[in-house]
Amino acid sequence: MGLWRRIRSIGRAEYTSRRGDEPSDPAERLLGAVREQRAALDEARRAVDEVTVGRRRAELLREREQEEVDVYQEAARIAVAHGNDTAAREAISRGIAARERRDRLDVQADLLAGREAELRESIGRLESHVRQVDAERRALVAQRAAVRASSSMVDVSRSGGAGDTAQALRGAEREVAELSERRRAAEEIAATDPESLLGKEAFESLGREEVVEIELRRLGGGHDT
Repeated sequence: MGLWRRIRSIGRAEYTSRRGDEPSDPAERLLGAVREQRAALDEARRAVDEVTVGRRRAELLREREQEEVDVYQEAARIAVAHGNDTAAREAISRGIAARERRDRLDVQADLLAGREAELRESIGRLESHVRQVDAERRALVAQRAAVRASSSMVDVSRSGGAGDTAQALRGAEREVAELSERRRAAEEIAATDPESLLGKEAFESLGREEVVEIELRRLGGGHDT
C-alpha cells in the first residue's frame, strides 16, 4: 500500500487496523490507535522531507539551466555581432537544449511542490485526528477513575461507614458544647462564691488544671501565653 493510501486509511480507522488483535478494553484500543497513527505520522513526515529535498534539488537545477540559457543567448548575440553565424547557430542550439531541460525541471518542481502540499495537508488532518482520539482516550480514563471513586463512596455508604463517621462527628460536637457550657457555669459560680459547695463541685468536675486556670483568670491573671 502506498504512503498516501496508508495515511488516508489510518485516518479513517476508528480504533486499529488489526481487528483480530484488538484488545477488549476500549481504552487500550484507543491507545493502540494513537500509537499506530503516530507511527503513520512519522512515516508521512519522512516522506514529506524526501519530497521537499527533491523539490529543492529540482529548483536548484532549474536555476542552473536558466543560467546556461542566459549564457548561450549572450554568446549567440556576440557571435552575430562579429559576423560568426556558425558560432551563433551553435550557441542558439545549446541554448534551446538548456531551455528544454529548464522547462522539464519546472514541471518536476511544480509536481513535487503540489505533492508536498498534499502531504502536509494530510499530516495536518492526521495530527488533528490523533489529538482527538488521544483526548477521547484520556477522557475515558478519567471517567473510569470517577466511576471507581463514586463506587467506593457508595460501598462505604452501604457498609455504614459514612453513617458512623457522621455520627461520630455529631457526638464530638455535643461533647465540645457540653464542656463549654460546664466551663461557663463553673466560671460564673467561682466569680460569685468560689467557696460554695456548688463551686467546689463544679471545680472538681472540671479537673484540677481547669479549675486553676479559671481561678487564675478570676484573680486577673492568665495573660501570658
